[in-house]
Amino acid sequence: MSVTTNSPSEKMAHSAIISFLGSGFAAVAALVLTIMVGRALGAEGTGLFYLAVGLFTIASQMLRLGSNSAVIRTIATQRALGTTGHATSVLYIAVVPVLVISVGVAVAVMLLAEPIAGFFVDAGQQEGFASLLRELAFLVSLSAVLAVLHTLTRMLNSVLMFTMLQNILLPAGRVALVGVALWWGMDAFEVVFAWALSIPFWVVVTTGILLPKLRDDRKLRKDRLEQGTTREFWNFSASRGVGAALEICLEWVDVLLVAALRSPAEAGIYAVVTRIVRAGQIIDRAMRVAVSPKIAHHLALGEAHAVRTLHTKATQTMILVAWPFYLTLIFFGQPVLGIFGPEFESGTRVLAVAALGIMILTSTGMLQSLILMGGRSSWQMLVKAISLTLSIGLNIFLIPFWGIMGAAITWTAVIILDASICGFLVYRKMRIGLEIRYVIRSALVAFMVFGCGWLVLRLFSSQSLGALLIGAVVLALVYLLAIIVLRQWLGLGELKVKLLAGRRNA
Repeated sequence: MSVTTNSPSEKMAHSAIISFLGSGFAAVAALVLTIMVGRALGAEGTGLFYLAVGLFTIASQMLRLGSNSAVIRTIATQRALGTTGHATSVLYIAVVPVLVISVGVAVAVMLLAEPIAGFFVDAGQQEGFASLLRELAFLVSLSAVLAVLHTLTRMLNSVLMFTMLQNILLPAGRVALVGVALWWGMDAFEVVFAWALSIPFWVVVTTGILLPKLRDDRKLRKDRLEQGTTREFWNFSASRGVGAALEICLEWVDVLLVAALRSPAEAGIYAVVTRIVRAGQIIDRAMRVAVSPKIAHHLALGEAHAVRTLHTKATQTMILVAWPFYLTLIFFGQPVLGIFGPEFESGTRVLAVAALGIMILTSTGMLQSLILMGGRSSWQMLVKAISLTLSIGLNIFLIPFWGIMGAAITWTAVIILDASICGFLVYRKMRIGLEIRYVIRSALVAFMVFGCGWLVLRLFSSQSLGALLIGAVVLALVYLLAIIVLRQWLGLGELKVKLLAGRRNA
């Protein structure tokens, strides 16, 4: 007797669960790392750490050239149209330009390390920061290549393998290396180098995992790669690469500007705030990993109704899972920040504003994935360009006067603008909607249990870690019961755990 998961819905649910658990582990690992850094280095050291990590992350994301999304879209589209056996060709198409350009950039960084460091830090820290940039230059190149290899494991091996590599083993290794560096008494820049040190090892491991799958895939080849595939791949990747660069700049530009316009200490507090808030996006990342290939498949076949259903379920899931976390940050942010050290509690109100912004974003669903998997990467590039322009302008105007609160207000304003434009493009131009009644009902249940629950608890208890833990347990139980009782009203009645599914397939 065996248990099988042959239907598309079962496979998608299985992938979503794996992705969610992996993203959850990665988010917890990131928070643990932030706690370690915050408590060991203080606000100023944390600011310097995340200044360097932010620059590394921006460079790595930009040097991928948008190839990640193009790999997913190209292979998913080929499968939908019955074309197989060309994964090796897709790998070459993606990796060779990434490797060549990233190595060139690494050489340039090594030559220009001093002026780059002088732009971001003061004279006393310039030499150490320049030395760090030289050490990280080629690791950034390998990081870009590793991201492409990880994406290919997602398409050739499994979501489980991709999740293990990217969301479990890599983050766990970073936590271990940073922990050793902090225990050894290293400074912020040395800790950053430790954070990046495992990348070459994972490039070798991932390549070894991919080779057997690439050999198996080549055996399925029946004809030559369709002419124009390379051009189509990079036409998509070009605009996606710019869009991804703009997107990662949006994620980090506020931290960098706080460091430049205020101080490393304030940048450290703000970095911790944004890391906490972004931890709630684990469900968004999990849904993208699980659902994006399926969206590309349905869009390639013109199955708009299936895409609408997927989008609705994904949005509901994101709201039901993520909103309780954000509402917790809004009402009980002080004890959460206190975990990172007493210096960080001054960011409580900033945390509430940032959490509200991400709540708004979560309620819009998978707009970015719909645009990208629909082949409209140029749309995303334009939206991100507008959002980044607003972010830089507002941050430069507000940060000198309001500090990190100005950065948080800018964060929320940019999210609202971005979601509004993407919503218009998806709902009006692509004509892919939502079953809005189910989305509203999901938001209402989350708000009534956690919003009202935390408000009552805050009125009658102190802002303490104990109250937070007890309240979280009680509200989680009430919330689970509410979802079970209201599952038909929420449109979740058909979602059943088929514990005995194997009997029908025995």
